[in-house]
This record gives sequence, structure tokens and C-alpha cells, in this order.
Amino acid sequence: MSIQEDVSRLLLHMAEYLEEGQDESLRGHYSFNGKELADALTMAPSRLDDVVEILESKGYVKVRRGSGTRPFGFAAVSPTSHGRAEAERIRAEEKELETTEEPRQGIQEDASRLLLHMAEYLSEGHDESTRGHYDFNGQELADALTMAPTRLNDCVEILKDRGYVETVDWLDTGPFGFGEVSATPRGRAKAERMRAEEKESETAEESRQGSGKNPLSSLNTKQQQALRWLATQQAESNPLFERDNVMRETGLSDGEFVQLLKLLEQEGHVHDMVQIDGGKYGEAFMLKDTISAAVLPKDSPNDNTWWGRYHNHVYGAFSIVSVVLAVFFFLVQSRGCGNSADRAPSRERRASASVTPEELKIISEDDTYSPISLKQFFEKFYDSSLTELQHDEFVNSLNDRRVVWEGVVKSVKPERSGELTVVIHSPDDNHEKVFLKFDNKLKEDLLGIKLGQQIRATGIVSDIIVDAPFVRHCQILKVLDP
Repeated sequence: MSIQEDVSRLLLHMAEYLEEGQDESLRGHYSFNGKELADALTMAPSRLDDVVEILESKGYVKVRRGSGTRPFGFAAVSPTSHGRAEAERIRAEEKELETTEEPRQGIQEDASRLLLHMAEYLSEGHDESTRGHYDFNGQELADALTMAPTRLNDCVEILKDRGYVETVDWLDTGPFGFGEVSATPRGRAKAERMRAEEKESETAEESRQGSGKNPLSSLNTKQQQALRWLATQQAESNPLFERDNVMRETGLSDGEFVQLLKLLEQEGHVHDMVQIDGGKYGEAFMLKDTISAAVLPKDSPNDNTWWGRYHNHVYGAFSIVSVVLAVFFFLVQSRGCGNSADRAPSRERRASASVTPEELKIISEDDTYSPISLKQFFEKFYDSSLTELQHDEFVNSLNDRRVVWEGVVKSVKPERSGELTVVIHSPDDNHEKVFLKFDNKLKEDLLGIKLGQQIRATGIVSDIIVDAPFVRHCQILKVLDP
């Protein structure tokens, strides 16, 4: 079993644990010691330590450490609100693969309900300008949304970490973990974006039903490309498709493959399905001729023209040329950014005025390099005009890409794994955080870093947890505020 599978096992165990006879609202709100977990999951102490550390780095668990805990590296561990939300997402994905039933509403959906309620609330008789500008206590929200206190606490914590709400805390607020909570400007903007997406989705659905639009057009870009590939293969040789081969050729994930195949079944395009005992859904299948007519152009189901055969090569060539030009203009802009005497000597412009030799080497030699700046990342990430699909596509496009980002140092700390973590925030907004992970051999480089300094660093984007990018294999390129 891989360590990633053990990570999921541990998280699910903690997030779904409920002691016998206890109220359902307490599920997943327990603290565990190392022996309890090792016995329950039949996991060696060293393996358990690794798994806990991975979950902690992602913000999915809270760890308490102390002396006398050997052979375990912690005294107690418990899932966070983000951990419980992730566990629900994992279970929902498993359920989607096994059945067509709709999964129950998760923490993320409840958090969205809460944000919309606060951001759109207007007290009777008050002016419209006060909408969404109210403070709520826990009981008011629990009653209005019919939500258990533990669930409400999770939702508030998730929204607070994203900067969508702020709380005022005091003692004796139990069973709620806050005194009062209110929506922030960012939270109200997020609520507006969510409502706009709902309206856009409803309008698209009404348009589709009114015009008889093909339901297959609801698939994402990768699924659309996979669909055209399947249709072309079917038109050429009517093969028996194998799940693993289709996913390898098209780059689809498990969830994307299942969603695509189920939609093809619903639309009547699947001719036959082979299910081997114990095998996965869609292990082998054949498609009907109708798939070509539904997907490929009407005048050419199997385009054998020069363009039909080589258009992907043309697109590829243009993509390469675009990348080369982008790098060229980036270099020209970086070298010439200080030529205008009338430019304001802002912190951001001063930081960008000199490019180190290491950065030039990265830009010219690393194929994974993305020229997006930290400011551009957060502007795009919080762009309320993006649909959810466009937002997810943007986030996924940065996975495993090298970036060069500038930010203000918020903290520098060692991890148990030996890694060093530097947390920076955007110069324009201290809520916009990035976690930079450095190898221990770079410790000397970090000893001279001070809180509040602005630095330029490079690394590989490995994950985006909530709204915070995690960047690994980092190195400092330049300290901009010595």
C-alpha cells in the first residue's frame, strides 16, 4: 500500500470516528494518541509518523507534541475542519465511482450556504447598502441554517482561513467556537461570484433544454478532447476500448473517465460493457456508430484531409512558438523596466528591476517554468468573473510548474521532516499566503532572513490547499529588502 493510500486511510479513520452512543454531531471531533491509531490501522510507528506529518503539512490535522511519546513523534492528533472536509470529498468521489446516487451535502457546500446567508442578509427596514454587513452569533446561524454547532464551527473556520469571514472571540461561547462572525469584503465578493455562477448555470441549462443542445457539451475541456478521440477511434476501427488505455491516451482522471462514460451510457452511445469480476467500472466497452455523428463534424465524421490529420501538430507548433515569445518578451521587459524616469519607484517595481543570473537560467532552461507572478496568481484566483470550471482549470494548470515569486516573509521555521518552511504573503495583502519548502541543506541561506523582508524565491508548485499555494524544492534568488 502506498503512503498516499495510508494518508487517506488515516484521515478517513479520524474524520469518520464516532464513539458508541455519542451524538452524530461529534463524529470526527476526537483526539487520538499514536498507539490508538497504530492498533486501529495496523501501521508501524515510523509509517504513522510520516503519514501524520504529511497530513499536518496540508493543514488536515492538528498535532500536539510532547516528551515521553516514543516510539511515536507526537502526543495527540486530531482532524481539522479542512481535514474533515477533505475526508468527505474522498468519500464522495468513492461513492461517485460506485453508484449513481447523489452524495450527501458536504462541509464545503454547508460553508457556501453559510457565506451566502451572511453576505446576502438584510434586516427588515434597513437600507440596501447594509446588506451583508451584519454580525451574527452562533445560535442565530445554527437556527437559520438548521446546522449543528460542531458543523457550524467547521464552516466558520474554513471561511475564516480563506479570508471570507472574520470573528470576534471571547470566553464562554460554547458550544460555538466564536463569539460573533461577519462577512468580509472578500467574502461578499465571493458570494456574488457564486450567485453569478448559479445564474449562468441555470441560464445555460434553460438554453440547452430549449435548443436541444447536446448534453455532451457540458463536459470539461479534457473530457471533450477525450470524447473526440473516442469518436475518431470508433469511426476508424470500432475497437474494444480498455479503461486503462483510454485514460493513458487521453489523460483523464478516474472521476473524469467515469463521468464521461456514464454520460455516454445515458445518451445511448455505449454498445456493450464488459465488467470483469472485481474490476472497475468501464474496464472494457464498445461504442455505437452514433457517437461519430454526435461528436465529429457532420460533413466529415472521420476527417482524412491534411488539416484533419495534422491540425494537432500545427497547434503544438504554435504553442511552442508562443512559449518562446513569452520568454523573450519577459526578458526584454525585465531588462528594460527601469528605463522610464517617470515611473513610480514602488516596492513591487523596485523588486522587479533586477533579474538574477539564476532566474535568467531558470526562464531559459526549465520547460516547466510559468511566468505568472504572485500578484497575478491571486488576482486570477479571486477573479469573480471566472466560472468554477475556469477557476479549477487555472489552479490545475499550475501543478508541477516552476514559479518565481516575490513576497514578504511572515515566518521561517524548521519541520520535523528536516524541511524548512518559509511563509510569505503578497506585498499587497497579508491574507494571501504562500508556503515555501526548502531542503535542510539551504539552512545557511535562511538564517539571514528576517521577518518583514521581501524576497524573491523559486520552486515547484506542488499543491494549493484552500487558497494557499505550497511550493517545494525552493531556493532564494534575491533578498529585496536587505
